[in-house]
Amino acid sequence: MRRSSCTVVLLAALAAAGPLAADDWPHWRGPTRDGHTAEGSGWTGGEWLSADPAWAKEVGAGASSPLVFRGRVYVHGYEPKEDVVRCLALADGREEWARRTPAPRHGRFHKGEEHMYGGPSATPELDTDTGLLYTLGIDGDLRCWDPADRGRPVWAVNLTDAYGVTQRPMLTKVYHRDYGYTAAPSSTATGSSSRSAPRARAPTSRSTR
Repeated sequence: MRRSSCTVVLLAALAAAGPLAADDWPHWRGPTRDGHTAEGSGWTGGEWLSADPAWAKEVGAGASSPLVFRGRVYVHGYEPKEDVVRCLALADGREEWARRTPAPRHGRFHKGEEHMYGGPSATPELDTDTGLLYTLGIDGDLRCWDPADRGRPVWAVNLTDAYGVTQRPMLTKVYHRDYGYTAAPSSTATGSSSRSAPRARAPTSRSTR
């Protein structure tokens, strides 16, 4: 399992798509969570993208993907000792707001290949009904933000602490790996589109995430 430790650079070629209306991309793998969009590409042959992007932005280390919703781009990255969630203008990459929270580069039970990854691996989630944004850090910090109020924190819970999660077990005789929390949260699947933090029920294993 390879996770990039390189600083993420967001290339917003879609911002220069002319008359085409860019579809929102509010979830991991898109609006229907399957890697598909109804948006036309506008490709008529020749080179696929311009040699120069419309804009580029350094957004920290990590392996999460950006979200696009109503003319804004949301990204979650790592800078020394903190995670940063940012809201950028889709048209020009201008930072509209940013929220910083203390965070480690690796999860507390990290094991194996630390040189290959670091920072958030889970793509954020945007609830299109409520407009709330959710992020999940590498150490299990699940946070809810209100983009309509410049990313005001709504609630936060650490899943490792709340559910008594321990290190992943060794599943083979050769490799023992624990990369922390890597799966994107889903407001549809979990019903987490609430303005109050989810309640812990019983200890669970991260192998189910």
